Amino acid sequence: SQYHLDNDEENNTGVQQDEMEKISMREKHESSFSAGILVTRQFRKNIGVRTGVLYSNIAIVISPQEMYAAKEPGGAITYKYIASSGYSYVKPDFGLPPAIGDSIQSTEAQHNLYTISVPVIALYTLQKNRFSLSPAVGLSANFITGAKIETEIKDALNKETVTMDKLNGMRDFYIGLLADINIQYHVSNKWSFGLAPGFKYALTPITQKNVVKTFPYSFNIGAGITYSF
Repeated sequence: SQYHLDNDEENNTGVQQDEMEKISMREKHESSFSAGILVTRQFRKNIGVRTGVLYSNIAIVISPQEMYAAKEPGGAITYKYIASSGYSYVKPDFGLPPAIGDSIQSTEAQHNLYTISVPVIALYTLQKNRFSLSPAVGLSANFITGAKIETEIKDALNKETVTMDKLNGMRDFYIGLLADINIQYHVSNKWSFGLAPGFKYALTPITQKNVVKTFPYSFNIGAGITYSF
């Protein structure tokens, strides 16, 4: 998985290019996974439509960053943690209450996004002997069901582990484009094994009112077992 970042100029209070580059440089995607069930309806011998439900877990490592004190919408002053998918406010249990302009250091963080997707894909199937090839393209409705960031905050004398499971500036829904090629080996008339290299791209951002607009995309390879009715 990766993402394309764009400036959210309306909500960026700093230098737009600097904010975008800082986020891009301090975040690194790890290997992620998806799992689910897909159903294909053949309208003709070669033409069909596929849909189903997919669950995805996207993993990102975030380098240490300096967190600055900011005022929350309710008026409290806390430290603001900024990521590509949103931001959160953190108030440590140690030290004096922060004032505007104060800062504190975070350590390396683990960030996970959890998404349920419903794809609708048109496909065309070519078959020869026991092998079939099905290129497909379509759209997906994607629901972000959760997000979590785990890190530590520290000063010269103290250290505290924090978990942020609610991110401001993150949408809970976005539209995606996807394409894949399903390569299957038919063991029998009913059963087959398949591999499906593919590509996914967010057509709408997963963020709103954040310093950047984030469009995730991924190159993936799937494997599965197919049963034909």
